[in-house]
Amino acid sequence: MPVISYAQNGEDILLRRVFRGQAEGFYIDVGASDPFENSITKLFSLDGWRGVNVEPVPAMFERLRADRPGDVNLNVGVSDEAGTLRLYAMPGLESYTSIPEILTGYFQADPDAITAHDVPVVTLREICERHAADRPIDFLKIDVDGHELPVISGGDWSRFRPRVVLVEDHGTHLWEPLLLAADYHLATFDGVNRFYVRAEEPDLIPRFSPLPNFTDDYIPYRFQRQIDHYRDLLGEAATIGPTAIKVARRLKTLANRHPALTRIVRGTLRIDR
Repeated sequence: MPVISYAQNGEDILLRRVFRGQAEGFYIDVGASDPFENSITKLFSLDGWRGVNVEPVPAMFERLRADRPGDVNLNVGVSDEAGTLRLYAMPGLESYTSIPEILTGYFQADPDAITAHDVPVVTLREICERHAADRPIDFLKIDVDGHELPVISGGDWSRFRPRVVLVEDHGTHLWEPLLLAADYHLATFDGVNRFYVRAEEPDLIPRFSPLPNFTDDYIPYRFQRQIDHYRDLLGEAATIGPTAIKVARRLKTLANRHPALTRIVRGTLRIDR
């Protein structure tokens, strides 16, 4: 049975391969965002792993808290020192950034529509001291829309050494020298994130190749939601009439977009039209 990937770019599938055979584990997700959409940790949560989810946006935090009662959920930001940090938001985007130019540039936001929010921040070192002092950190994920350097600067990389660190790359990766100096090695770049492995475990690096592909037998979450929607429509149809046939054809078209969907769609339709 194909596994569902909740991540944006198959990052969870890649990490699952890296940690294959490991039934339990621990993660720290800085910039956790939604517990389902584009979540790198949802699949691991379903597998029984536990961790710390850090999310400053109140609406996102409430969804995380509801979905991850077994995790530690922190409604704060992360920076190079504790205190308060001014972050910016725009309508229609449930995310904060410390760089308003990202909103006006990449997202083409109206400057007058951008709102400022002063949020409490802690350091990565504090998070590790409070929640990971007595356990290994299997992976640390950082996705903070341009604030990566202060987040990484606030870590104690000699005391707390996640086995794998992945950081969303916005094209500059000014923070990379800090990780290299802390004796981490670049394992791969997937077009969105840079993955690093601590020097103590060089045998993990070959597991990052190749990048996720159809042999990993996974379905993106967005496709699964469409399949579930059309399954419901088919289930409501009393007979295989014009409406149901139209839905069936839509499902078959959807299956062609991802190889792992074919078996599920065939089992759902049970018709040949």
